Amino acid sequence: MALNRPTYRDSKQPRAVKVYTIAQESRYLIFENVPALGVIDNLITQCQSWAMLAPGHQQQRSNSLTVQNHGLLDTHSSSDELHDVVWVEFANSRQARKVKQMMDDKPFFTHLLRVSYAPEYESVDDFRNKLQERYKSKLAAWQPRRQKQLDLKKNKQQKTINRRSQEKAEKDLRIKENAPQFT
Repeated sequence: MALNRPTYRDSKQPRAVKVYTIAQESRYLIFENVPALGVIDNLITQCQSWAMLAPGHQQQRSNSLTVQNHGLLDTHSSSDELHDVVWVEFANSRQARKVKQMMDDKPFFTHLLRVSYAPEYESVDDFRNKLQERYKSKLAAWQPRRQKQLDLKKNKQQKTINRRSQEKAEKDLRIKENAPQFT
């Protein structure tokens, strides 16, 4: 667990798992503990490779960049002469989520990276787009499941109808067999 995260990002009690709401997630990430050796280009390259593995990346245009912008944060509290702090802007929050998952507390040039979301860099339009993107992804995940439930319900009703018609046909056959025959 990181000890130097800003106090507004830490929970009251230390936990092994941190849960993020949609508002706390962001397409902006802050990378702390990056060695000050001029390796920011390597960091960006690694970010792009992990972001391409995010779900839904194939649906985007193939020539679109995953990392849209990046820069140094010299005024950050974790920045010193041996360590840099870098902020990175991704195309969407799914890519940022994947990069954070894959790079947080992982070694990078012998330093463990600390990756955190930076929702303070978002504009109102970014926030609106993030909520719409999340809504669309959940709706897309929900639709096939709902269709499957409807199909199962329809199949069950059809089986019930078939069973009832078969029972009725058997009952009619028994009635015909047991009925007295007049000749």
